[in-house]
Amino acid sequence: MIFHKIKSAFSVFGQFWGILSGKFRLQFVLISLAIVAGALLETFAVSVLLPFIQALLTPEELMRSSYMRPLVAFFRIKTTGSFVLFVSLGVVALYVVKNLYQVLSNYWQGKFRTNLQGYVSSTILKSYLHRPYSFFIANNSSALLRNVIGDANGIMTCVISMFSVITTVFIVFFMFIFLFVTNFTLALGLLLSALLVLLVPVFVLGPPLRDAGDNLRSMDSVCYKYCSQAFQGIKEIIVSHKESFFADEYRKAYKKKNVYDVKVCVLGRLSANIIETVCISALILIVAISVVSGKALSEAMVAELGAFAMAAFKLLIAFSGLSTSFNDFIVQYAALSSAYENLAGMELLPDEAPAEPLSFDAFLEFKGISFAYETNKAHEVLHDVNVRIQKGDVIGIKGASGAGKTTFVDILLGLLQPSSGSILIDGTALTKQNLQSWLKKLSYVPQAAYLLDESIRLNVAFGVPEDKIDDAQIQTVLKESMLSDYVDSLPARENTVVGERGVQMSGGQRQRLSIARALYTNPEVIIFDEATSALDESTEKEIMESIDRLIGHKTLIIIAHRLSTLKKCNKIFEVKDGTVSVSEQT
Repeated sequence: MIFHKIKSAFSVFGQFWGILSGKFRLQFVLISLAIVAGALLETFAVSVLLPFIQALLTPEELMRSSYMRPLVAFFRIKTTGSFVLFVSLGVVALYVVKNLYQVLSNYWQGKFRTNLQGYVSSTILKSYLHRPYSFFIANNSSALLRNVIGDANGIMTCVISMFSVITTVFIVFFMFIFLFVTNFTLALGLLLSALLVLLVPVFVLGPPLRDAGDNLRSMDSVCYKYCSQAFQGIKEIIVSHKESFFADEYRKAYKKKNVYDVKVCVLGRLSANIIETVCISALILIVAISVVSGKALSEAMVAELGAFAMAAFKLLIAFSGLSTSFNDFIVQYAALSSAYENLAGMELLPDEAPAEPLSFDAFLEFKGISFAYETNKAHEVLHDVNVRIQKGDVIGIKGASGAGKTTFVDILLGLLQPSSGSILIDGTALTKQNLQSWLKKLSYVPQAAYLLDESIRLNVAFGVPEDKIDDAQIQTVLKESMLSDYVDSLPARENTVVGERGVQMSGGQRQRLSIARALYTNPEVIIFDEATSALDESTEKEIMESIDRLIGHKTLIIIAHRLSTLKKCNKIFEVKDGTVSVSEQT
């Protein structure tokens, strides 16, 4: 049992060490050494209380001691009053230095924690953003959000606990050396009492704490989910008067979370209460037994007990902190493991090698393409699809809902890997090595325009650093998407902020902005995924005028339900029962 616990502890530390990059490992080691030095300084600060108390009780005897005589001679101290003042100032100076050092050490630790938290959070996000599209189909966005933000917070708690454990272990070690030298009997009794109660958080409270921590983390994800759903669907919620429902669902989830939160709070601090009670009781009983047994309290013993009491008080604080740190570490174990797995997943991702060049001068072809989702491999959404798209074609894709139109496009975009078959571009198979070259030739306009809560300019130049935006190209694509008149009418023009999800723009304006974004990179192929299906007929007609202006200049692929949207297409692909049939239009 105990060996299993020790093995688990080393495993946890191994995961923590695995999370640290080379830079953070060096910093961790240096800060740990600084903590050891601080523990020595803390012990020394307590040990000088013994001569201070002796100086107050028997100054003459202390002045004649072997370790004080050189100082008395060097500083030419003649009277006991001067000696008491000298010792007092020395103790004060030591405590000033000790606490200044602790402030500096806390600053180093705090800087390390926050830098590590930022590194972990941003690296987990980077890890996710480099995963295949299928990863996001299989995982709930609320859980991913919790992992990016919540697990990074958990790592910071682990670091605090780790530094606290290192600090406490060395303070306890050095302090017990001092206590054993000062009074062996009292020190032994205190040590045995402390070791006995320290087993409580590890063996008794550990399992329920870990379960509570796991459940708390799970409920965090549920709370994220309900909060996210409420904000994302706020329009429908207000219109359908469902505010109370979503607020109540969030409240219920938070209420369940609170149950585990309270359990963690109570169990996490319970061991500290037990330690304080047992150790104080043991210390008092040992002293009382010594007095009752007939030992007289001499002045030397009073000084000894005074210093011992101060050291014991420090130890009680240390032991309480140690148990709390262990418990915090246990609670955050799930977050630590999750972060470790996500960061390890980042290492498994292939390095970004230079993209292999890929030309698109003649055609692209689906050759024997079949596809089934991981959740239902028995059902092929597409089966043995063979179609060819010539450069400059205007392709219309139609079919019933769920027929596989979007899956067809997702495979073309490289978001989904076909179960069998291949995509050929000018006869060259599309692979992971040349996918980036292919994507640079594409732009995608979704059904619901995804807009940032930023300016029109930043939305058009999506993902381009502000200082690298081509403003001449911005003006060009605004005209091509027939959005320039609207932008010119705004006081801040292209610097106007569109609001979250473009809430300050009409549906047609949002779609035009989405088209302008697609044109900004001057792609060879533009895919419109039901880009007009949510618009009224009048607005759809205006958007189609923008799209029609691209005919002859770009290869267009248009998914639509309305046949009127596809009337300018020269080919129609009909997706039905997993197959794709082709018909020509004149």
